[in-house]
Amino acid sequence: IQILFPIALIGLIVMVSEGAVADWGALYLKNEVIVEPVGYSLGYALFAFAMAFGRFSGDWISERVTSWKIVVLGCSVGLIGFWLLLIGFVVPVYIGFFLIGLGFSVIVPEVFRVAAKTEGINTAMGVSFIAGVANLGFLVGPMFLGFLAEWQTIRFSFFVLSMFVLLAMLMAIKKVYRN
Repeated sequence: IQILFPIALIGLIVMVSEGAVADWGALYLKNEVIVEPVGYSLGYALFAFAMAFGRFSGDWISERVTSWKIVVLGCSVGLIGFWLLLIGFVVPVYIGFFLIGLGFSVIVPEVFRVAAKTEGINTAMGVSFIAGVANLGFLVGPMFLGFLAEWQTIRFSFFVLSMFVLLAMLMAIKKVYRN
């Protein structure tokens, strides 16, 4: 099961990121970007729309590109999205929410696909291990980021999260060149 840890860590990071956008995006727009109340939910709406679009087109992409290359591409797009969020101006921030959703939409299905096809690991065991670790990230991650935001700012917690996404991208790049 040790072979699944890098895959699980990438899944955890992506799910923490998804949870952060869902739980902290509106507050970020309110306190850091300072948009009007009508715009608080637009960030999440753009994220969710991009997530749905990416999930529906993910199989088409997966048939043409290897799983690890999709993870690298998804992390790259999500990372650009986070960096646009950190700029703090309204239009780049909204584009950032959209890019995070688009980039991360294809990663979780690919992480499950990789786990299911890992040689020497029972498919059900691999998928359940990844699901447990990744969903733990979705549940616990936003709480951790909330502590960071309380200690510093929400922008700081999103910066820390972008560094974790960079780590996930580098781990996936390593897998691309190893395979």
